[in-house]
Amino acid sequence: MFGSNYQPVESTPVLEDGFYTAKIIKVEMKQNSVGNYLTVEITVKDHQGCNPRIAFMNDCPSTPYGSLTLEDSQRIWNQNMTKFFDNFKINRGDFNFNGWVGKIGEVTIRQQKNSNYKEVVLWHEEPKKKAEPQTAPSQTPSFSQSAPSSPDFPEDIPF
Repeated sequence: MFGSNYQPVESTPVLEDGFYTAKIIKVEMKQNSVGNYLTVEITVKDHQGCNPRIAFMNDCPSTPYGSLTLEDSQRIWNQNMTKFFDNFKINRGDFNFNGWVGKIGEVTIRQQKNSNYKEVVLWHEEPKKKAEPQTAPSQTPSFSQSAPSSPDFPEDIPF
């Protein structure tokens, strides 16, 4: 009979955007059509069983990503891996995933761009600051004496 083995399960709490202390509990390398990637499962201090708790890490790109050049794609990947290693106090360049288990660091939980899903960033990442709106300049006092004109520096250049 349909649904005869149903057992109620309470939903897991969804973390609010912010910074959390987390421990790596599992790392798995997987592969898809693009290449290798890692799933890094974490447990968040005081929020066991929370959602999200899986982070994804792509391998170093071997082709350009989006509008970025290959060199820029690899530079960004290297910067992010360095932040990850430093954050979890893992020796830079140590890709022995078993050695990552048990390491503690600070993670950022944030809303994914153009999505309802949240993502785990495996380092402390401050939100990007929005540009401050330009305010109209205050009135400046006028000077009674003007600077002398020069053929190399005409008076009509707008500032």
